[in-house]
Amino acid sequence: MSRYLRPMLPVVLSLALVMLGSCGGGGGGDAPAACAPIADSAGGSIACDDPFWGTAPGGGAGGADGDAAGADGTAGDGRAIAGATITLVDAGGQSRSAVSDAQGYYRVNITRFAPPFVVKLVTADGEERHHAFSTQAVKKRGFITINITGLTDKLASDVAIAGGKPGAKDLTPAIVAAQAAAIQTARNNLTQAIRNQVIAAGITPESFDPIAVFFRPNLQGYDLILETVAVFIDNSGATQVMPKPQNACTAPRRWTAGGNLCTTSNSPGFVAHGATGHFSDTSAPLVGSADFSCSNGTLLQVGTPTCAPPANQPCSAPTATWSVAGSSCNADSAPGSVPSGQSLTLTDSQSPTTGTITYACSNGTLSQTGTAACSNAANNCAAPSGTWTVGSNACTSDTAPTGLAGGQSVTLQDATGAAVGSITYACSGGVLSQTGETSCGLIAQSCSAPSAAWNVGGSDCTADLAPGPLATGESVTLNDTKVPGTGSISYTCSNGTLSRVGTASCQSATGSGCSAPSAGWSVQGLSCQSSTTPVAMNSSEQQTLQDSSAPTLGSIVWGCSGGSLSVLGSPSCALTAGSCAPPSNTWASGDNVCTADSAPVALSNNQSTTLADSASPTTGNVTWMCSNGTLSMVGSPVCNLTQPVGCAAPPRSWIVDDLTCAADSEPSPIGNGGSATLTDSLAPRTGAITYACSDGRLSVVGSATCTGTSGGGSCSTSSLVSSGWSVSGNNCLPDQAPASVTEGTTLVLQDTVGSPVGQITVQCGGNGQFTTIGQPTCGPNQTSCQTSVSSWSNPAAGFTCTPDQNPGTVTIPSGSTFTWTDTVSPTTGSHTLRCDNGSLNVVNSSCGPGTGGLAAPRERGTLGSPGAAPARPRHAR
Repeated sequence: MSRYLRPMLPVVLSLALVMLGSCGGGGGGDAPAACAPIADSAGGSIACDDPFWGTAPGGGAGGADGDAAGADGTAGDGRAIAGATITLVDAGGQSRSAVSDAQGYYRVNITRFAPPFVVKLVTADGEERHHAFSTQAVKKRGFITINITGLTDKLASDVAIAGGKPGAKDLTPAIVAAQAAAIQTARNNLTQAIRNQVIAAGITPESFDPIAVFFRPNLQGYDLILETVAVFIDNSGATQVMPKPQNACTAPRRWTAGGNLCTTSNSPGFVAHGATGHFSDTSAPLVGSADFSCSNGTLLQVGTPTCAPPANQPCSAPTATWSVAGSSCNADSAPGSVPSGQSLTLTDSQSPTTGTITYACSNGTLSQTGTAACSNAANNCAAPSGTWTVGSNACTSDTAPTGLAGGQSVTLQDATGAAVGSITYACSGGVLSQTGETSCGLIAQSCSAPSAAWNVGGSDCTADLAPGPLATGESVTLNDTKVPGTGSISYTCSNGTLSRVGTASCQSATGSGCSAPSAGWSVQGLSCQSSTTPVAMNSSEQQTLQDSSAPTLGSIVWGCSGGSLSVLGSPSCALTAGSCAPPSNTWASGDNVCTADSAPVALSNNQSTTLADSASPTTGNVTWMCSNGTLSMVGSPVCNLTQPVGCAAPPRSWIVDDLTCAADSEPSPIGNGGSATLTDSLAPRTGAITYACSDGRLSVVGSATCTGTSGGGSCSTSSLVSSGWSVSGNNCLPDQAPASVTEGTTLVLQDTVGSPVGQITVQCGGNGQFTTIGQPTCGPNQTSCQTSVSSWSNPAAGFTCTPDQNPGTVTIPSGSTFTWTDTVSPTTGSHTLRCDNGSLNVVNSSCGPGTGGLAAPRERGTLGSPGAAPARPRHAR
């Protein structure tokens, strides 16, 4: 849709004409001899006798009425919404309607209307999409602006909810009149949520009014803000707004299939450029799914959507006989009923005729699929070759060919190699022959996404937006506008070869910026994860992260000041309606206690999770189900001892009658069924204790002894401070420690700075020496992640994707992402993981049916922009 700025007439001139015309006055007075036109919000003028005004009381042109007034504005959501019916209702129930033009502009006559006003928009295809309200007073012989966009819909939704309604569709003038405080709160919250987008559009956040600031769809100012936010309706009916990249697409709200209309149940807000999103409607009376891909801000439906009543009626058994070209076949075995969504192939493998026929069942309706075969066995043909050539190009069939019955044909296709093409064979009277046109030709290769980082003269830059793959002939310029480095770099793709264009720039900028904040946060033990990837910030900037996906909802605001990140205000993180907090990570079966291999997470309503313990000395599993906020165990938990295992070394010290003894030497691990006696033979205390090991459990045998003098002793920490402790060749030094501690004191020392890091627990004994309690740790500071992905799944839709090229084990720096892609039919999708200080988290995962036709070239995974804070320098040793 074209965008242009409507020519503006100076408002000052219009006002001057109004004054010279002396058309003002009380309600319904006679028109003066000369009547000045009335200026609308766009700067245009409407003559007094324009049909827009209708007829004034007592006859004459309505525009000459002293009370003549109008309302106008722009309807848009990043693009103008043209042909929409916009209806305004005032406090007394009066209404006016208009249809938006190609620029989304509308205006209505509100002469003698009374605020507050509520406005709704219904698109040309009947969707009630956006809403707005206004408390502005009617401007006699003038216009008030009431825009209607996704941002006004968010404000209308918040005010409606404050008035006890589920969302913007239920807003009334009476609710607006009663919710003055809620209106201000809604505006403040919206400004805070999209503050960065408002600033980027060149608008001061404190002065931005989405309702009353007139705009045109010209990719500037207000319209640019709409390009960089996603607006969607959540499951409760409330409108939600989140930031999105400008080249991303707002997630679809609905789709149609078979004359039925389905709506998205759980919207992610937007689909990233180059990604494909799978959307489902899981609520009766209609259920279904659809896949949409995003290409540079344009949303395209891919594959075949579904939308139908949630019924799965089976089909009766098909007949066991069928005929083809006068030959009759009979199935080897009697067929049975066919479940809905499944197919059944009948086979006749017995002479004198052989053949096959396939039926499919769809909600009680049985239909034949494909081409039935039935012929004299002597007329059948062997499988054709799976390879063919055209010129110097060689193609190989994506699927292995099989034998053909007489009269049957098959088309082989190669859609995955450097060359693509097809060939068709037909079987007649036992003779296999090639039919139709054969093709096999090279395809233009696209390029993998360029690196998001570059260096010029020792200065490092990182693109503001993560780049995507490039088609052949396509170019892209990456920009870094965030301190500490700013610059740009350009790339172009030519038949699979990516090359740099022009001269890259990157220089240190003034000011002190901040790296991207963590994507996760916790409130009272509940963890939230940002729905969008955090980005680096300039000094004095703020960034709001939102978790908008069940089972948790919340937000956190980060601020950057002098290179330091800090949380502004109080973050929120709460369960969505019907969701459940994470279950316990331990469970018992008999005398055995198991611990989950990974930390449990919160569950959405009707979601289940199975926790597994695969590490000795116990193995087992337990399944939990969340139902309307109640967490319950499904089935019986399992927890078994593995093969008998030994025990870790017992503690070096023990206490008897307030006297502490310590073994002469460090204890060793004890094998299963074994025992060990520890002895303290050094003054001022002597004693002994015996431990036994059974299936990984230590127990004291008999009575421990410890005799000698008591109290008064102390231990110096000087040796620990200077030498530290070592584990597997790594040496750690404590961050801090007291000069000495008294006898019996237990001291926990930690090394948390730089690398390596670790912890040791020691106790001061009566002999003035420390004994180690438990197992000390000391190892590298794990800030990166190593992983490999061979496949990922979409269980709800039953699809499994595999990467086009598997790079094997990859190392992901902390704060960075890595994406695997599947671009080859029959499935397509992407899978993105993020590393957060050694912990891997799924950022986005999609897998659905392919689009058919020629597949995109296979590509390797892509590494995203790092966002981890730089490592702190180690303290002086």
